[in-house]
Amino acid sequence: MKEKNLDNYSEVQMLFTNRVASLIHSKGRTMIGWNDIMGKNIHEWADSDNESAHALAPYAIVQFWKGDTALIAEALKQGHRVINSSHRDTYLDYNHTKIPLEKAYDFSPFPKGMDRKYKPLLLGSGCQMWSEWIPRIEDMQRQVFPRIAAYAESGWTIENKKNFTRFSTSLSQILIPRWKQKNIDTASRINQYRCVSTHIVLDSFSFGNKKITKKYFVIDYPINIQTCPNYITRILFYDY
Repeated sequence: MKEKNLDNYSEVQMLFTNRVASLIHSKGRTMIGWNDIMGKNIHEWADSDNESAHALAPYAIVQFWKGDTALIAEALKQGHRVINSSHRDTYLDYNHTKIPLEKAYDFSPFPKGMDRKYKPLLLGSGCQMWSEWIPRIEDMQRQVFPRIAAYAESGWTIENKKNFTRFSTSLSQILIPRWKQKNIDTASRINQYRCVSTHIVLDSFSFGNKKITKKYFVIDYPINIQTCPNYITRILFYDY
């Protein structure tokens, strides 16, 4: 670190990231990285002074997932192309209370209040389905469907042409019947599963000299209330 005049570990990461980005760029390809690669403090548990004073390579694409949306504006002003994958708006493993269908449909990859001149640099959105806490394929399907359709329309429809009522009609008359034909389960059928218990689990782990506590929402319900009423499956929703 002394040899390279690096003040903290974020600058070590920036040096490594830029080397990788340059190598990929030299091969005619482009690197995409979560917005951690900007060297900014986006985690509540990180030291406030652990940021990089060095700039990210200009040809790297920033995929925003966490932090203030001002970081999107900062990346755009620096000339970076950006993908908006804000975890508060697009994470499909988040439950339907945290991200209901209406919120998914209302999401705009280009944040409100952002200078429109930067819109060409905003490539779109990304919707993530992190499955490490999803026990069965049916559970994953109910997390993804029908919200994925709302995100798709948010990505390709001009904002003043969006209409949730029209979208809901198309959903019920066209998409859900089509998914049903393909044996894809959707959240609209979740009421057939009777929840038998809910509780919160606190999980702690160490990061350096800090102890971090994270919260999980746990929902237990029968695997199939008709055929397997005595067997319980469990879904855990991670809360950032």
